[in-house]
Amino acid sequence: MRSNPAAADARYRVWITAYENWQPTGLDAFPPAATALEPAEEGTMSADQAAAYLTAFNRAASTAKQNTRWAVALPVTVQYQGDARAGQVIQEP
Repeated sequence: MRSNPAAADARYRVWITAYENWQPTGLDAFPPAATALEPAEEGTMSADQAAAYLTAFNRAASTAKQNTRWAVALPVTVQYQGDARAGQVIQEP
Protein backbone atom coordinates (compact mmCIF):
# COMPACT_ATOMS: atom_id res chain seq x y z
CA MET A 1 0.00 0.00 0.00
CA ARG A 2 1.41 3.35 -0.99
CA SER A 3 0.00 6.15 1.14
CA ASN A 4 -0.94 9.44 -0.45
CA PRO A 5 -0.55 12.39 1.95
CA ALA A 6 -3.02 14.42 -0.13
CA ALA A 7 -5.73 11.85 0.57
CA ALA A 8 -5.70 12.00 4.36
CA ASP A 9 -9.37 11.01 4.52
CA ALA A 10 -8.98 8.01 2.17
CA ARG A 11 -10.41 4.73 3.43
CA TYR A 12 -9.07 1.26 2.78
CA ARG A 13 -10.42 -2.25 3.02
CA VAL A 14 -7.73 -4.78 3.94
CA TRP A 15 -8.10 -8.24 2.44
CA ILE A 16 -6.32 -11.48 3.19
CA THR A 17 -5.37 -13.05 -0.13
CA ALA A 18 -3.85 -16.24 -1.49
CA TYR A 19 -1.10 -16.15 -4.08
CA GLU A 20 1.13 -18.54 -6.02
CA ASN A 21 4.64 -18.29 -7.47
CA TRP A 22 5.54 -14.88 -6.04
CA GLN A 23 8.22 -13.59 -3.70
CA PRO A 24 7.32 -10.42 -1.75
CA THR A 25 9.84 -7.59 -2.05
CA GLY A 26 8.52 -5.64 0.93
CA LEU A 27 5.80 -5.75 3.56
CA ASP A 28 3.57 -3.47 1.46
CA ALA A 29 4.21 -5.32 -1.82
CA PHE A 30 1.16 -6.26 -3.87
CA PRO A 31 1.05 -9.70 -5.52
CA PRO A 32 0.61 -9.52 -9.31
CA ALA A 33 -2.29 -11.96 -9.04
CA ALA A 34 -3.98 -12.83 -5.77
CA THR A 35 -7.32 -14.34 -4.81
CA ALA A 36 -9.34 -12.50 -2.17
CA LEU A 37 -10.12 -14.87 0.70
CA GLU A 38 -11.69 -12.69 3.39
CA PRO A 39 -11.70 -9.15 4.73
CA ALA A 40 -9.10 -8.72 7.47
CA GLU A 41 -11.48 -6.69 9.65
CA GLU A 42 -15.04 -5.42 9.50
CA GLY A 43 -15.41 -2.01 7.92
CA THR A 44 -12.72 0.25 6.57
CA MET A 45 -9.42 1.60 7.87
CA SER A 46 -7.52 4.84 7.58
CA ALA A 47 -4.27 4.79 5.61
CA ASP A 48 -2.27 4.61 8.87
CA GLN A 49 -4.41 1.77 10.26
CA ALA A 50 -4.18 -0.19 7.01
CA ALA A 51 -0.40 0.29 6.81
CA ALA A 52 0.01 -0.94 10.40
CA TYR A 53 -2.17 -3.99 9.69
CA LEU A 54 -0.24 -4.84 6.52
CA THR A 55 3.08 -4.51 8.32
CA ALA A 56 2.06 -6.78 11.20
CA PHE A 57 0.25 -9.43 9.14
CA ASN A 58 2.75 -9.58 6.30
CA ARG A 59 5.74 -9.65 8.66
CA ALA A 60 4.27 -12.73 10.32
CA ALA A 61 3.31 -14.25 6.96
CA SER A 62 6.78 -13.72 5.52
CA THR A 63 8.40 -15.72 8.34
CA ALA A 64 6.04 -18.71 8.02
CA LYS A 65 7.27 -21.61 5.89
CA GLN A 66 5.12 -22.59 2.92
CA ASN A 67 2.97 -19.51 3.41
CA THR A 68 0.76 -18.37 0.53
CA ARG A 69 -1.30 -15.73 2.38
CA TRP A 70 -0.74 -11.99 2.11
CA ALA A 71 -2.66 -8.90 3.24
CA VAL A 72 -3.37 -6.14 0.74
CA ALA A 73 -5.14 -2.80 1.12
CA LEU A 74 -7.60 -1.54 -1.47
CA PRO A 75 -8.85 2.04 -1.54
CA VAL A 76 -12.63 2.14 -1.19
CA THR A 77 -15.43 4.67 -1.26
CA VAL A 78 -18.08 4.48 1.45
CA GLN A 79 -21.64 5.41 0.46
CA TYR A 80 -24.50 5.89 2.87
CA GLN A 81 -27.59 4.99 0.84
CA GLY A 82 -30.77 6.21 2.47
CA ASP A 83 -28.93 8.56 4.85
CA ALA A 84 -30.63 11.78 5.89
CA ARG A 85 -29.79 15.11 4.26
CA ALA A 86 -29.47 18.41 6.05
CA GLY A 87 -32.90 20.00 6.41
CA GLN A 88 -34.79 16.75 5.83
CA VAL A 89 -37.67 15.88 8.18
CA ILE A 90 -36.88 12.51 9.73
CA GLN A 91 -39.57 10.11 10.90
CA GLU A 92 -39.35 6.68 12.47
CA PRO A 93 -39.42 4.01 9.74
